[in-house]
Amino acid sequence: MKNTIILIPSLLLMLLAVGCKKDNSRIRILAENMAGESKVWVDPTDVNGATWITGETINLNGDVYTIASDNNGFYVANTTVPLEAALYAVYPATISSNGNNVTVENSGTSRTVTINSLAVNFNNSGHDIVFPMATYASPGSNKLLLQHLTGGLKLHLTNATATTLTTIKVITYGTGPIDPVTLNENITVATRWAAQGPNVPTGGVGQIEGDYDVKYCSEMNFSMMDNGTPGMEVPTTGGGLTFCVPVTVSSVKRLVVIGYNATGTPLFSKTMTLATAQPIARNHMYPIPTIQIN
Repeated sequence: MKNTIILIPSLLLMLLAVGCKKDNSRIRILAENMAGESKVWVDPTDVNGATWITGETINLNGDVYTIASDNNGFYVANTTVPLEAALYAVYPATISSNGNNVTVENSGTSRTVTINSLAVNFNNSGHDIVFPMATYASPGSNKLLLQHLTGGLKLHLTNATATTLTTIKVITYGTGPIDPVTLNENITVATRWAAQGPNVPTGGVGQIEGDYDVKYCSEMNFSMMDNGTPGMEVPTTGGGLTFCVPVTVSSVKRLVVIGYNATGTPLFSKTMTLATAQPIARNHMYPIPTIQIN
């Protein structure tokens, strides 16, 4: 089945003006706001509900540090301020656990984030999800204001029969990748999914012959989890399932969403096509019309 969709960019694009109490001992971390649906823990129904997760890691000048919190907010553990030297920060640090597989390089002049898979872990009416971010802090700074490296897609799945999904593959077809992002005029980071390029990625989803506007594709793999347990049910009541994911291409003309069960058997495959390619910008969230999976 082929449907037509219109991707609508978020209109609320502003920097999250979050203050914190004075703290002279730790590097405090703040996050740029992507229409309120941007950070590590996301409540898709609450535009101001995104936050960090204690225990996750961040790469500072090539070294891995842990994110912690106290009554004053979130900070980077085992750090001191003010900074004596320039600091290049990339979130996340390299990870390979609990459905997340991300490789990060942050050394010298080369900074890259390569994503193999991400976990969408539902809990507390929202879900955990990694959105890559980065920043540069000059000597004398006492906080990090991280900025997004990608855009985002907000997907909404509904069904007539309760279905448990273990993995979702989202494949976007468009005109090219997102260019390396330069932030603060001092840090440039290239972010990509591992399976993307001018050829169709692995896990074929059909031919695209004759569609000359489609020259580039990106394959995104997500482990669907319920409080850390593999498998998430798409209920028949309560509005289905809504979640937000990062996207690393510069435009989308065709979108394919495939769902799999625990044995790897495809449960559904939906294709949506636009009349013209929709540009995808960094720090924008693009809602996708409802996808009826059965």
